[in-house]
Amino acid sequence: MQMKPKDQSTVTMKTKRLTLREFHDSDLPAVHAYAQDAETTKYLEWGPNTLKETTVFLNESLGFQKEQPRVTFDMAIIVDGDQKLIGACSVTILDKKKRISALGYVLHSKAWGQGYATEAANALAKFAFEELGMDKILATCDAMNLASERVMQKIGMRKESELAKDKFIKGMYRDTLVYSLDQATWTALNASADTVTD
Repeated sequence: MQMKPKDQSTVTMKTKRLTLREFHDSDLPAVHAYAQDAETTKYLEWGPNTLKETTVFLNESLGFQKEQPRVTFDMAIIVDGDQKLIGACSVTILDKKKRISALGYVLHSKAWGQGYATEAANALAKFAFEELGMDKILATCDAMNLASERVMQKIGMRKESELAKDKFIKGMYRDTLVYSLDQATWTALNASADTVTD
């Protein structure tokens, strides 16, 4: 993996088909395209967004880029072929001493079913373990979101627990699945991974 020196805050990751990069001001229309989509956000605590809500998210993401030290890395997911922004993903350091971080992702519903979420999530895991020095990553999803659960399973995560009716989403209480992955397991599963971080 190629990495920028630790004192440089801008992060870019490349996979076979995607570029994960930090957000720009100019991304607002593309971000709002998925954030306002009811299908995209049906299993999420937020959304469908108003333009104001999407603007707040984007401004927060831009603010994270100025953190010292960095804690949250919000990344735009770009398809290399047409350079289209199709979603977002993130790594957030939850406990620096215990080296635990959280992983998240959201894709426009029009981009579902093509393996993009798995590709992006695996790149984030690589970044968390190899560049941030994390020992463990966590991820959660709505228990009804079977596609998201499959993404976690595909990158080697294992279910730790199921939290009963812990979130109130879109007018109803929902269960949450909690998955985790440790560095040693991920390394064993990805001995020949081809993700590159610039």
